[in-house]
Amino acid sequence: MRSCSKAKTVKRFIYTSTTSTIIMQSKPSLDEYIEDLWSDVDLCYEHKMYGWMYVVAKTTAEKAACKYAEENGIDMVTIHPSVVLGHFITPNTSYSTNAATALYTKDEANLDLVKKLHGLSAVHVDYVCNAHIYLFEHPQAKGRYICSSYIFNIFEMAHSLSPKYPDRNIPTEC
Repeated sequence: MRSCSKAKTVKRFIYTSTTSTIIMQSKPSLDEYIEDLWSDVDLCYEHKMYGWMYVVAKTTAEKAACKYAEENGIDMVTIHPSVVLGHFITPNTSYSTNAATALYTKDEANLDLVKKLHGLSAVHVDYVCNAHIYLFEHPQAKGRYICSSYIFNIFEMAHSLSPKYPDRNIPTEC
């Protein structure tokens, strides 16, 4: 961001964050999350739930980026993707892929997390790319944008996939 402000030629800065900077709330789970919410960092420190360090780091970094952008006149827009699914070019799987395939891979740590969440909010990687392009090309867009397409229960997904792929032995319950 310092380079952007020094160059004085960058028209817009698109910051990729995560819905993790929004959804950790001290109140009971909400039916709907909005861009005005910020995850409760103190709650994360207090309960040290799974992935709490990630939530704290991403929330702190985004707040610092917002402050820097405001102080330095940078037009910054933030995208908040949920669990990103789709093709990846990295040699290792991501948290998103691990969570989405937890029943199939029998990954107990991710399966426990998914059960606690009662489902996952997800978006395809292509939609995240399209959101970046859209926000770059539309200067009237300001602030933070949640990028999430689907909410699904992993057990409902397993019931759908199990008959289609019987050779994979996908469990439909735990």
